[in-house]
Order: sequence, then C-alpha cells, then structure tokens
Amino acid sequence: MDPATSIRALEQPNDNTGPSPYVYGIGDLRNIWTRFDFELLVGKGHVFTETEKDFISKHLIRTFSLLTAFDYTIHHDVEVETLVTRWVNDKTKFDDELLSDNLVLIGLSRIRDDPAKFNILRQKLTAPILQEGIETKLGANQRMPFIEEDNRPDTSAYHIANGHLVLGGDNPQPNNRVKVTRKRLRVGHPAFTEIEILRSLRGALRNSQSVQISTYVCMVKSSDETQIQSISLHANGGTLEDCISRINSIQPAPIKACLEQMACIAGAIEFLHQIQALNNPSDQESCYCHLDIKPHNIIVFQDEGRLVGVWKVIDFGISKVRRPTLQGTHIPVPGTHTVQTTTRQLGGTYQPPEVNQQNVKAMGRRSDIWSLGCILVELITAFSGGLVMLREQLKQSAIGDRGIPTGHAYYFYQTASLQSTWTHTPGPCFELNEHILQCLIAPPDTEVVSNCKDLIRKMLLIDRTKRMKSASLVEELGRIVDICPEDDELAQPFFPAQEA
Repeated sequence: MDPATSIRALEQPNDNTGPSPYVYGIGDLRNIWTRFDFELLVGKGHVFTETEKDFISKHLIRTFSLLTAFDYTIHHDVEVETLVTRWVNDKTKFDDELLSDNLVLIGLSRIRDDPAKFNILRQKLTAPILQEGIETKLGANQRMPFIEEDNRPDTSAYHIANGHLVLGGDNPQPNNRVKVTRKRLRVGHPAFTEIEILRSLRGALRNSQSVQISTYVCMVKSSDETQIQSISLHANGGTLEDCISRINSIQPAPIKACLEQMACIAGAIEFLHQIQALNNPSDQESCYCHLDIKPHNIIVFQDEGRLVGVWKVIDFGISKVRRPTLQGTHIPVPGTHTVQTTTRQLGGTYQPPEVNQQNVKAMGRRSDIWSLGCILVELITAFSGGLVMLREQLKQSAIGDRGIPTGHAYYFYQTASLQSTWTHTPGPCFELNEHILQCLIAPPDTEVVSNCKDLIRKMLLIDRTKRMKSASLVEELGRIVDICPEDDELAQPFFPAQEA
C-alpha cells in the first residue's frame, strides 16, 4: 500500500467505522513510509543515501506525510523536489517548523487552494512528543498527542498516540499508544498549588523508586501559559475502592497481599511526612501531609507478581506543615505541628474531626493516620464480606447527627453522647462511631485480624496527639504481615478483563 492510501486509511480506522483520529502518531507514520517511498515522493530516479533516509525518517516524516495528503506523491513535481532536496542537503529539520506562520509550504499551489484542509492536517501532524520528566509547552494551535479528541473533563483518561511518549530508563524508547490520565489545572486557581507539590515530590522520589506514590510522567503547559496538564500513567487496576469491593466478594480473601500493600501505603505516607520543602532549603522545619487519604485517592496497577496489584497514593491535596508558635512569640511548641491549607481540601468521609471541622490549628501529619485507620477498618471488614453492612450502618448513624458535617454519606466518628462542659474547644465533642467500636470487639478473630484491630485502636483516636506516628504504623503493619499465612490461590482472576 502506498503512503497516500495508508494516510487516508488513518482517517477512518476500524474498517471505516471509527472516528477520525485526533492526531497522527509519529510511530504510525514511520510504519507507513518505506525508504523507497521517500524517493517516489520527490520524483522518479531520485536516490537517497541511507544516511539521508535516516534523517528524513527522524526529521521530515511529518512534512512528507502532509505533502502526500495533498497528492504530492509519485508524480514528479519541481516545487517539491527542490524543497526536499534543499532540506536534506542542509539537514533542515523541517518537521520542527511546521507550526510556523511563515511556512514555505503555504506557497505550494495545492495547499494554497485549500487552507482549511492544510490547517487541520498540520494540527494532526504536529502533536508534541512527550518525554518523562520534561516539561513541554504547546505551540499555538498545537494539539495534545491524544488518539481521542481532547474534549473530556479536566481529569480524564486518554491514549497517547503511537510514538508520542518516551518513558525513562537506561534506553528510553517511544511507546505505542500508552493509556494515561490527564489532570488539567488552571494557573492561579487554588488547586494549582498541587502542581508545585507534584514537582517537589517527583524530585524527592527520584532516588526512592520503591516508594508507592504516583506523581506524574510529564507536564504540558498551554501556549498562553494559563493551564498546565499533568500526565500520569493510567491505573489499569482502578482504585482501592474498586479493590475493596472485590475483596468483599472473594472468599477466602487475599489477606496477606492486601496487608502488604497497606504497609506500602503507610510507608508512602511516612515518606511524605519526612519530606522537607525541597523548593525552600532554608525552611528546614517543613514537611508534608496529605489530608485527603481515601480509597479513591489510592490507585492500583496490575502486576503479575502481586495478587492484588501495586497500590499508590495520588491526588495531593496535601499541605505544607510548619511548627507552630505560641501566641505572641516565635517559640516552637515541641512535638506539634499546624498546617497551611485551604477549605477546598476539607470535608470527607475518611477525614478526622479536626479536618472536617476546619480546625486548622489541629491539622497535621497524624490527621493522615486517622484516614489510614478508616481504610484499614474497611479492609478487615471486607475480609469477612461485611463491608456493605458496615457502610450501611455508618450511613444510618449519620442521619440526624447534627454535630458532624453534611454532604457525605457517613463518617467514622459521631457526636459524643456526653458533651464536655469544661473544654475550651468550640463546637461539639466527638467519639468513635459505635458501629466501628462494635467492629473492633466482634469475635471471632484470627490472630492477624486481631492484631489489625489492636493497631486500629491506636489510629482512630479522637485526640490527634495520642495517635501513633507513621513510622510506628509502618513497623506494626510489617510485623502483622510477617505473621500472615500465605494466601490461597484465587478461584478467578482478581482483576476484570481490560478493555482494548
């Protein structure tokens, strides 16, 4: 099949039933063209050396494809022969100039007669090649390198066109149609602070590849610099919410595999809690906390070596934490921290009372410990198939409880039955939800589950200062994993079949 026919075929993939592609993948173009086709484009009898053909494949393939789309193909054309011969002889990387407004191609007769077609093809052929760890800026009218049209919500999954994502490694190579998650943030919006956090985390994780935090592959800035898109690898195992639901329906549950991953998540949070503000080395008293840990903010990557996949923390509605000072002084209060955050990050089922009540002075790293405790409660409940019932009980107990925030289905705490008359803390006092208490004392328990419940009691304490620290949590979970018996082989695959 000649290049002109192949390029037209790209317009209607899947037997002419699918939509026209949003962009032409550079990898697809290189698969279409042969060395002989290069010579046919320029004119009969023209022969390129192997070095020239390599140069064309790397730096002129998009230009050749655009010319072919206008039927500058086998027929000898003086204009095209002159241009291409000059580009090859001068080593002109004309593919890099296709976005220029002063493009010489615009003067070619067939292109001049159909500027609308030319502009559409130019957009499809000039999508950038993204490289891991490198920030890219889109040119004017340049499209993101997605196969699908870029008309989805700010956080959506896309397939990167063939050859347009180069992942790191000892020998990085362009990848074929990788599925990614795009998160688009607007400069100046309160949520934009997450971009700086992600940059800091990526830098901190460079030498800590085993830490199960998912940041981003690369960043793409809009041509007018009003938006930045973070591109991360798509989690093909869904979220932890999906996994917990599957675990709830599997008997026997893969307990050891789950607790191993839970220990890794705790390790990721401990790593987070220890990071200093990388962008401000003089601020040695700073660290990070997440403040919004929940099953939907833990994504899962399928892995043949791990029964329930690899779990990673995402969505960094996290904040910078500083040592507070006593009122009117600059003396740090030993062992305590306060947090700088915004109300957009507050309020949620898995967040502790001090976060949901927007008690900024009380928010800190041990707020994350509460959230992890909530997840661990649901996990061990799912081991016995009781997750649906527990959640329904929590939802029912939240109805009519005026002391807890509205807007979420349930919480793991409730308004205390006996309110303190001497406390100076404004608002209601809280206690652990009665159904969580019943869950923690309900027999029968295996040794592993019993140890998990003991651990949860140290995590789900209303008084934040009495909750265990992340380092102790990692140690305790590791000890529990060590006493776990090996999981039985599952009767069916843990993950559902993937869509193409």
